Amino acid sequence: MKYKKAEGTRYPENLKWRIRLFAAGISVKDMAMELGIARETLSRTLKGHYKGDNIIPKVEEALKAKENSI
Repeated sequence: MKYKKAEGTRYPENLKWRIRLFAAGISVKDMAMELGIARETLSRTLKGHYKGDNIIPKVEEALKAKENSI
């Protein structure tokens, strides 16, 4: 069985959250633990492979909370 090779990122709008996460100095592992989701799922969402309708709002909320506490 052959798999279709992915060409580019399906959801490039998620890439900005990955940049903001690393700019804040937060690892994907730490954010995943804080949100209570699997690291792999968060990583694939932030790389644009998954849409993440239920994950991106949680990431946005957590990042805003972290930025306000600094």
